[in-house]
Amino acid sequence: YDKAHNKLILSEQEEVSKIHQEDKDVTQQGYFASKLNRKRPLKKHEMGSLVLSMVLSGIGTLGYPVLTYLSVPLMLYPTRRTFIFSWQLLKRGQAATDTLLAVSLLGAIIGDRIFIASLLGTLVRTTDYLTEKTIHESHLQLVDIFQQVPKTVWLLQNGAEINMPMTQVKQGDVLVVNAGEVIPADGRITEGMAGID
Repeated sequence: YDKAHNKLILSEQEEVSKIHQEDKDVTQQGYFASKLNRKRPLKKHEMGSLVLSMVLSGIGTLGYPVLTYLSVPLMLYPTRRTFIFSWQLLKRGQAATDTLLAVSLLGAIIGDRIFIASLLGTLVRTTDYLTEKTIHESHLQLVDIFQQVPKTVWLLQNGAEINMPMTQVKQGDVLVVNAGEVIPADGRITEGMAGID
């Protein structure tokens, strides 16, 4: 019985170990992709380069073709990370939205649709910038929320309010929260009225 029981335990441990290893592999691949795809903020000179590329390629399509081809390096410079990231993913047998963008940009350039490539590059990099800005601001707001939790709270005990550290609050304690204060813990309102943001 003991040998059979030990074998069963060992096989369960091996199975759990395999699952953990698969999770670790997936996490590392995800980490690889997120680490590579971490967009750096769009700098002003890069945005200027994209806009200038659009203007030059627009003027070039209206009658000055030389300007169209001068706009290509101005468009490729700010979008170079897209090509680098796509190439690294393709070497690993993976693809992402940046891969689609890189193929679209190259296709537009090769197909002599430089203005479309400039417009696409500008729109995508602007979208990346706005996304990163939103994520950054959300992160700051989340950190700010956790910093607002008070270190001490007012505990209602036998009809009296007692100031005590937040770390000593237990389930079932009745806390007093005055207007304008941060609600320090999850719970339900037992008495009074409030508008909660």
